[in-house]
Amino acid sequence: MEKARCLFNAMEERNVVSWTAMVAGYANYGDMEAAKELYDRMVKNSVAWLAMIAGYGKCGEVTEARRVFDAIVKPDASCWAALVACYAQNGYAKEAIEIYKAMRDQGVRVTEVAMVGALSACTQIGDVHVAEALVKNIEEGCCGEFCWY
Repeated sequence: MEKARCLFNAMEERNVVSWTAMVAGYANYGDMEAAKELYDRMVKNSVAWLAMIAGYGKCGEVTEARRVFDAIVKPDASCWAALVACYAQNGYAKEAIEIYKAMRDQGVRVTEVAMVGALSACTQIGDVHVAEALVKNIEEGCCGEFCWY
């Protein structure tokens, strides 16, 4: 990231792609302080939001991930899914399932990441009934391109 930051700093004109790439890079490597420093200075977009939510999730900073999500006016399916995964991977299974349900209730397309996060949450708390309902939703085609065979 050090070389990337030097190149970024040397750029005369930075665009949304360069800003987002830097934020995503720092978030992917778990340097959320550097990611946030750039994120706070840039024009926000869904890729940057996604990188921040996922990055905070990887670092166990669920509250910060939720803060980023709540600041999004109209979160897309990827941001919803990242939040479900964030909660599930950090042991907040019931909350992950509630977020998944809210996602569905708001008519947001369920993604593979959201489905896996919700199923992971079900295994954490041993909720076979919700897991069965999720699998039934897959069989009924509620998950777009996502299919299990």
